[in-house]
Amino acid sequence: MKDFMKKNRIALAIVAYLVILGGLLYWATNMLVAKIQDADDQIQIQQLSEQSKATQISDIPKMQQQSDEIASGKDTLNSMLLDKNDAVSLIEQLETIAQQSQVDVKISVQDSADTAKSAAPVIGVPVNTDTPATIEDSLPNKNYLKFTLAMTGSYSNMVNFMSKIENMPYYGDIISLDIQHVDKQQTQAPAISSTTLNPFVAGAPAKAPGAASQEPATQDDNTITGSIVVAFYLK
Repeated sequence: MKDFMKKNRIALAIVAYLVILGGLLYWATNMLVAKIQDADDQIQIQQLSEQSKATQISDIPKMQQQSDEIASGKDTLNSMLLDKNDAVSLIEQLETIAQQSQVDVKISVQDSADTAKSAAPVIGVPVNTDTPATIEDSLPNKNYLKFTLAMTGSYSNMVNFMSKIENMPYYGDIISLDIQHVDKQQTQAPAISSTTLNPFVAGAPAKAPGAASQEPATQDDNTITGSIVVAFYLK
């Protein structure tokens, strides 16, 4: 064995060197491949990031347009909400519309906050949980002024009046409507005549010459009364 080692020392050294060199080359190759793969991943990440930034930059005009539309819609909605200080002006507008529609109207106003206070449970008094929900409970906004309009007029005029209320620039909901017909009692006007005693028939009155008489008169009336409750939402 020693002779073999002596004779093949150079060959064994070469083989050992080649094995070590191969291992080093394999390790270096793996390290290089890993670095190349990592660099490739970084390049792809950078490309995706740049694409995302480019997309975001291209979307800026769209986002600005959407922002302007939202702001415009907010301004429009805000203009449709009633300012509490403008309640008197709204009453005047309603009265003007009623006059134009030939409808007599009496207006009363109640704040939703006052309604909530009156509906608040009293301490010590049991709350009835079986009370059904009202239309006011389902309104989209609890901050509103409740206008009660007592109306008198013809049916067509009243419909015209309510149609104009619905087309007002303020955002509101009709929460109650009640219409009733007014019964016109027949009224009879007294006969206007000058009477004298008929000399031929005892106790029978006779018309004086040229005297006029008036027959009972009946007048048709299409007047109806009603009330409408409208909730105008506040800013």
